Amino acid sequence: MKTVILDTNFLLLQGRFKIDIFAQIVDLIEEKVEFLTFDSVVKEIKEISKIKGKNGVFARLALKLLKLRNVKILKGLKGDADEDIICYCKINRDVIVATNDVELRKKLKEIGIKTIFLRGKKKLDLI
Repeated sequence: MKTVILDTNFLLLQGRFKIDIFAQIVDLIEEKVEFLTFDSVVKEIKEISKIKGKNGVFARLALKLLKLRNVKILKGLKGDADEDIICYCKINRDVIVATNDVELRKKLKEIGIKTIFLRGKKKLDLI
């Protein structure tokens, strides 16, 4: 089983680009997947969900999907989503992080962690 960590911006893709990120990740990995995220990510999404307009709608959808897809939510050590993800990845090396955050992807690459990101607004890619 492969563990995939979901970042805030990645969870918002589902609504923004009308793609099923969960199904595409499973297809991309080609093995059983456990999805997880951090309480700091959920906190960020909850803040965004209070905003009126499209971003608020996307965030509310993301919160629903976290429950529907039984995404495991871990308590982070740092309180910052990116720092929680990096800290976890330094300890648990056999994970993949799903994020579109360029800076976070760069930091993860430096420590040898693979990332999943959106390419061309339709398809997920793994590097």
